[in-house]
Amino acid sequence: MDFLRQFSRRSILAGMASLGVGGVTLAACGQVPAAPMEAPQAEEKPQAEAKEAPKEMESKVIKYMHYTTQQQVWDDTYGGVISRYEERNPDIKVELDLVSGGLTNLSEKAVSTHAAGITYDMYYGWFGYISQFATAEIIQPLDALVAKDAAFDLSEYYDFALEKINGRLYGIAWFMGARTIWYNADLMTNAGVDSPSKLDAEGKFTWDALAELSTKLTTHEGANVSQWGLYFGGNRPDRILIALKSWGADWWNEAFSGAAINSAASVDAVQAVLDLVVKHQVHPPQNRKESDVAPSFNEQKLAMVLNGPWYTRSINQQIYEGETPFNVELASVPVGPGGRGTPMLLNAFWIASTSPDPDTTWDFYKYLISEEVQPDWANLGGGRFPANRTYAPVVQYPFESIETYQAIAEVGIPLRQVVKQSDVNGAWGELWGQMEEGQKTVAESLAEIHQVADNALQEGGCIC
Repeated sequence: MDFLRQFSRRSILAGMASLGVGGVTLAACGQVPAAPMEAPQAEEKPQAEAKEAPKEMESKVIKYMHYTTQQQVWDDTYGGVISRYEERNPDIKVELDLVSGGLTNLSEKAVSTHAAGITYDMYYGWFGYISQFATAEIIQPLDALVAKDAAFDLSEYYDFALEKINGRLYGIAWFMGARTIWYNADLMTNAGVDSPSKLDAEGKFTWDALAELSTKLTTHEGANVSQWGLYFGGNRPDRILIALKSWGADWWNEAFSGAAINSAASVDAVQAVLDLVVKHQVHPPQNRKESDVAPSFNEQKLAMVLNGPWYTRSINQQIYEGETPFNVELASVPVGPGGRGTPMLLNAFWIASTSPDPDTTWDFYKYLISEEVQPDWANLGGGRFPANRTYAPVVQYPFESIETYQAIAEVGIPLRQVVKQSDVNGAWGELWGQMEEGQKTVAESLAEIHQVADNALQEGGCIC
């Protein structure tokens, strides 16, 4: 089929941009010269029976809808990983249908091709659009494959590394990341303030301390902001969950049978994040004034940023190897009256519901989440939070710390979502903007999003 692209060794070496369009081309079977009809009369020896040349083994094909950032490191890393698998499994070829641009492009294409009857074996997955895949019944559970695979031990994997829908397993993370605080250590030193790591080591890194630190690191030129103290992004449900856990709150009740966001503790948590924007004015609003500086961490216009381990490549390339390098360090999120928790965000490959060969696809799947491949995924920011608890974290740069990653993982929590999570995400984004503009209070917004979230859960069920 011309919509599929074969991932050949030649295309890997050329850097996936040179991938051609077309189906898998199998090598032609060898041919044998025709044997004579009779043996020469002069010879009395019996004629040897003509033998057919051995046929070349027909390849199995794994059709995989793959996402590419179109960055060289991304394409080279995936190219090397897939090439190794094909070399040790010469009877298997991985055939890619490449998707780029926004991640939603892949979910939209998957839904449309599935509706058109086009089959795949595997999809690139992301926690942000599993709801669309589940709703359209594009993917299949892994339970049966795991159950008959005696060599695979699911108990070695963290619960928050498993994607389940109605109790059935659909994905196992190849990549996990926790959003934590990356900060400009030089700005801290120059301002004469204690860093988040130092405050945390002394048990003082609270939300009030974060607000105070952000205030000291926010600078002005007249009426305009010339340096922001913090970027957190409370308009995202997975980010605001960090604050909710600090107050002992959550989006959902413990049984995941209903929404729980409309609580006094939730109001306090959301208000603390909103105050960073509207009260302390240390965090850029969504509708930032054009005269205020853009919050660029790399350009030292932002002191602290909430981000994940995938940010390490940018830090290394744009900061440490840039024209004006500075020291970057990492700390956990603030602690609140209810403790703290950092949701683990995961990417898991998904086996297609239409896969004609799920067993072969499962073999490839296991390879992609194996310990062997973790150093490869470290190139893309993975490996720092292994899904399998028996694997050691992988780091690449001097500014990273295994001990810090391990400490962050200790407060890791699952990101609980519903099948209709996109409804919740969209509504929360709109409400956050209205809160920033003073159109609605936190209490009013939480009452509204509680109803939206509860309806989404009751109508579509949970990813659990």
